[in-house]
Amino acid sequence: MENYSFGTAYWQGRDPKKEPQVVAVLKTNLKDVAQYYHAQAQRSKSVADYQEAAKWYRSYLNVLPDDPDSAVTNYLLADTLYESKQYLDAAKEYESTAYHYGNHERAAAAGYAAIIAYGKQEETLNGDAKAAVHSRSVDSSLKFALAFPAHPESAAVLTRAATDLYTVKDYPRATAAAEALLAHQPPADPTKQRVAWTVIGNSNFEQGVFDKAETAYVQAQALMPANDPERAVIVERLAASIYKQGEQKSKSGDSAAAVDDFLRVAALAPTSKVRANADFDAAGLLMKDKQWDRAIVVLEGFRRNFPQSPLQPDCHARFSRWRTRNPIVPARQRWNSGGLRRAPANRRTCSAKPPCRRRIYTTRRATRQSRAPCSRPFVKHFPQPLNPAMEARNQLSMMTAKAGDTAGRDVWLRDIVAADRAAGAARTDRSRALAAKATLTLAIPGPRRVPKNQTGGAAQEIAGREAQGDGSRAQGL
Repeated sequence: MENYSFGTAYWQGRDPKKEPQVVAVLKTNLKDVAQYYHAQAQRSKSVADYQEAAKWYRSYLNVLPDDPDSAVTNYLLADTLYESKQYLDAAKEYESTAYHYGNHERAAAAGYAAIIAYGKQEETLNGDAKAAVHSRSVDSSLKFALAFPAHPESAAVLTRAATDLYTVKDYPRATAAAEALLAHQPPADPTKQRVAWTVIGNSNFEQGVFDKAETAYVQAQALMPANDPERAVIVERLAASIYKQGEQKSKSGDSAAAVDDFLRVAALAPTSKVRANADFDAAGLLMKDKQWDRAIVVLEGFRRNFPQSPLQPDCHARFSRWRTRNPIVPARQRWNSGGLRRAPANRRTCSAKPPCRRRIYTTRRATRQSRAPCSRPFVKHFPQPLNPAMEARNQLSMMTAKAGDTAGRDVWLRDIVAADRAAGAARTDRSRALAAKATLTLAIPGPRRVPKNQTGGAAQEIAGREAQGDGSRAQGL
């Protein structure tokens, strides 16, 4: 301790360069004392011995700050602090060794050791204190990676820094770190490059810069093997970035560019969850712009590729709404159960409607017309709910009776009775009433006549039942 006091006080107001012999003796003494206590501390693991060694190393640096061996001495001081678990102080001294003495043989090792020391200190903390030390660790990592790119751990350190910055939502710095990793020499391996592109994509996506996000995701996807478990996540992010661009352009009034973006989702991310929405929105904009031919192609693809999509009813409704507003539609586009088809302009079909509207459509036609062809498919395709189907059968029986076709009327009366019986517990007061009325009407004898001009429909059905004889008639009852 006396030597330490003498050494520090002796050089006050003096120039060491003018007394090289004194410097040499003092340097040797200070180094010997510091290393003595350091070696003793490594044997005893005593905190007091470590503190004594650190004190003599600091004395050396205070007396001879510009000595050529000061960098190595500073490194040994940092080692002493690290070994005595004073990690934060050790990190500070490692950084001083790495960046304050120029280029020397231990500079890169000291820079990396500082990162390790910060990590050790972080493990002992929680909450805000932990976050503060982590922030210092990230800063030290960036400095190390840029200062020592040839170090074997440089690319890995830069990769961790980029992901850590993204995690704390420091998107500009995360992007900068990832770009530095991509520019790293020697080049980082493909896995680290993929992480860099992913960080760039995610950071830009969170900031609403979707075009740059798309470019980054495409690059990340190209670096991933086909069976990579993270591939699905990148595909969804890629699709979302393209879809968001379409939304932005649609809001700004650029419908043509928005359609192109929506359709690019299918081209670049066909398996993504957002594709159905993208195709649906593209079709809507095409209809709005009256580009019917393109809209038909997109809608047919939508119905074929996404039959279970909850947007299917909206798809039907949207087409019907636009067709209503635009009655003159090229080639008279129509819906059927498999998609869009072209129908003659003078042909109206109930299959052009969604199921819920088709039932209403067929019922209205049946009540307005004296012919049965529209109500017959109603009974066939919509046997439930029971009451509407029974009313349709009743109307059909009355229509055929009015046309003078008693035999055809009987067919539908038997169908009413059979349907009521088959309903079991689902029978209603109305179905029972209609069945009772039908049974009573069938019991009254009367002539049967099939109009000469009736060659299909009820006539065919009657002929089939008549061929089975009275047993068939009894079964119908």
